[in-house]
Formats: sequence, structure tokens, C-alpha cells
Amino acid sequence: MFVVVPAFLKDPAGEERLRRTLSRFPSASSPVLVLVTQGRQFVGPSLPRSGTIIHEHFDNPIGKWAAIRRGLSLIPSGNDGPVLLLDGDDPITDASMADVFAAASLRPDFLIGDRKEILLQADDQSSPQSRIFVEIFSNTLLLLILDSAQRTSTLAPDIQSGLYLLSDRARRAIRLEYVHDYGGELALYYELINAGFRSSNLSIEINQATPSAYSIDKILRSIARLPFFKSISSEKLLQALELAPNVYARFLEPNSQSSFEAEMSSALRAVFSNSPLTFGFQK
Repeated sequence: MFVVVPAFLKDPAGEERLRRTLSRFPSASSPVLVLVTQGRQFVGPSLPRSGTIIHEHFDNPIGKWAAIRRGLSLIPSGNDGPVLLLDGDDPITDASMADVFAAASLRPDFLIGDRKEILLQADDQSSPQSRIFVEIFSNTLLLLILDSAQRTSTLAPDIQSGLYLLSDRARRAIRLEYVHDYGGELALYYELINAGFRSSNLSIEINQATPSAYSIDKILRSIARLPFFKSISSEKLLQALELAPNVYARFLEPNSQSSFEAEMSSALRAVFSNSPLTFGFQK
């Protein structure tokens, strides 16, 4: 099993989060760690078990998804083990990490973490749920494009959970060259489903809320540049506004549909030139 961990290290606190991430690997496991760091030099890691470490460092930031692409390219040819994509900011608990490693032995096509709750923040948020609103809106929009949106919340995947476990075949099928900023998990899910792979969900427990590296404004502008969203119809955008609170009801506070629609309409109006009633992401 390979574990690809991208990490942007701005300060000692970021280094400590990365150390905690790596310390949560089950003691009996021996994955190949593919670590791609950016920013501050990282000394280590010191792991409580034997295993291979492939570490590449960039002094200047290259972005999360460029780091992931680089990490995937460092996996030696001829290996057919599963690959875990894991953020380096200590995202999940020890118990959830153990569950992920156990799930790898079942060799699913690809597995997505399913958070019990979403704890996210952004500097420009209008409310404590702003980042959740953006995630469930963009997730629902993608599901509509893939014709797999459901009105029930029981089957909707937590597409942007930050944790993907890929079979070797799935890993070889993805490209993601067009992802520069935010939106890599949306692109990853889109490519894998379009390639005919089946997703599985695994419940995970996250550690704590951390401020997002992305503002709401930047997130919306980034996802609008994704090729599968560029020509999205006004009808699909309006459908996503209507369906998202039902599709992802498990992540929302009760009776939050009206605030969801108001916040997302306002955010879209601020970012895009067209009215949110006629929408149309800019090309």
C-alpha cells in the first residue's frame, strides 16, 4: 500500500500536524509513504514502524494537486497496491486511520471517506456553515452532471472529504492535469466515475476544525474553471440549489435550506457576472 501525503508547511504548527498525521498509521502496518512537502524543510519523519519513505521537497509552493500528481508519479512502476491520498494536516482520528488501512485489504475500486460532520472555516464566510454550503452545492452540481443525484441523503458521497483510497487500476486512470487550485476531489470523482469505477464510502471521524486555505470567493472561481463545470446550464445550477440541502441533509443544521439558498445565491452573484437566476459560469 502506498500513502501519498501532500503538505504545505508554513510554520512549526504545520510541521506538528504533519507529524501527528504520520504517527496515526497503525503500528502493524508498513505502507510506502510518498511525502511531498512544500515551504519549510521537514526533518523526519520518525515513524513507529519499518517502511519505505519517498520524500520530495519544494521550497516554493506548487499547490496541493500538483503535489499529489508529483507524489503519484513517484510510485515505482510495476507496483499494483492500493494508494491512499491523505491530507497532511492531521485530518482523522487513530480509529478512523485503522479503519482505512483495514479497508485497503478489501481492494475496492475506490473508497471515499465519509465524515460524520464537516468542520470547516473560511476567512470570508458569512456564517459558520458557509464552507459546508459551498461543498454540498458543488458536490450536488457534480452529481447532477453525472446523473447520479438522489433526493435522499443516504447515498450521496462525501466527495470532498479529503480522503480517497484508490485501486491500482483507478490510480492509473486519473489525469487531473487541469486542476490548479481548489477542486481536485471534484475532478477525481468525475474522472473515476466516468471511467466506470464504482465508489464505496467509509465513515471517518475528523479531528478538529481548521481554517481553510481557500476563501469562498476563490473556491467558486476555481470550480468554475473545471472543464466539466464550464458549460453548465442555468437549469443544472438551479437544480443544485434546490436539491443540495436534501441530498446532503446529514451535514446541515435543521431548517437551514432557506439560509443555504440565500447564501449561495449571494456568493454566486458576487463572483459571477450573470444573475444567479440566469447563472452561467464564466469561461
